Amino acid sequence: NKESLNIIIEITNVLNKYNLANKIDSIDVTSSEDLKLYIGNIEVDLGDIEDIDQKIRIAIEAINNLATNAKGILNVSSSSGKVYFRPVA
Repeated sequence: NKESLNIIIEITNVLNKYNLANKIDSIDVTSSEDLKLYIGNIEVDLGDIEDIDQKIRIAIEAINNLATNAKGILNVSSSSGKVYFRPVA
């Protein structure tokens, strides 16, 4: 649908801005309120499109601080800027 396409374009523009597009395995826009990026073994929960630039920057910084073989869910959806990582086996 048109909304999903616009969201993908906006996210892709941010990823290209920071030269990160090649690090992303996939983008899930099934729900515009629960956007997700997949980077290796990390699922990044972005929430909605609001403040997407900041959320992506925070997510990449957090991923860079994780162990190379980390596997889990990284939640950066909070408007307060809090980041949560939940490892999975």
